[in-house]
Amino acid sequence: MNLENTAEKKTSPAPDESARDAEARNAEANDTYVNPARFLGMTTGIGVFFVTMVLMFAGAGWLANRYLGTGGWGMAIAITLGAVAGMYASYLRVGKMLTVLYPENKK
Repeated sequence: MNLENTAEKKTSPAPDESARDAEARNAEANDTYVNPARFLGMTTGIGVFFVTMVLMFAGAGWLANRYLGTGGWGMAIAITLGAVAGMYASYLRVGKMLTVLYPENKK
C-alpha cells in the first residue's frame, strides 16, 4: 500500500445542499443570540448614566441658586438641561450598544 495514494484519497468530500442549509440556519440562530448578562449590563449602565447626568446638573443648579441668588430658576433650568443631556447621551449609548450587539448592521 502506497502512502502517497492514501493521502491523495483523503480529500474533503464536496459539501451537499443539506449541510449548507444547516450551516445557514445555525448562522442565523447565532446572529440573533444576545448574551443576557451583557445586555442587562449595557441597559443598566444607560439608566445609571442618565440619572447621574440629571443629578450632576441638579447639583450645579443648586450651587447657582445658592451663590448667584437665582431664586430657584437656576435649579429648574439645570435639571431640564441635565435631562436633555442625559437623553442625548443615552441615545448615543444605545447606538453604540446596538453596533456592539449586532455588528453586521454597521453602516
